Parts: sequence; structure tokens; C-alpha cells
Amino acid sequence: MSTRTVSHVVSFLEALASERGASVNTTDAYRRDLADYEAYLKA
Repeated sequence: MSTRTVSHVVSFLEALASERGASVNTTDAYRRDLADYEAYLKA
């Protein structure tokens, strides 16, 4: 991931946890899903 993309993903995950009260498991699942999506786009 580019530095810019990583920054956006980190911001999204932090907002998900702090503003929406998402659990660690939820944010981990989003992180994995976004990594999988990135791999799909690169393929």
C-alpha cells in the first residue's frame, strides 16, 4: 500500500473504533478485509 493509502486506512480504523465504538475484533476484520481487497486489486 502506498503511504497515502495506509494513512487513510489507519484513520478509518481509528474512527471506526473511537467514533462508532467498534470492538477490536471488528477493526481487525476490517483491516483484514481491506488488505484482501488491496491484494485483489493488485492481481
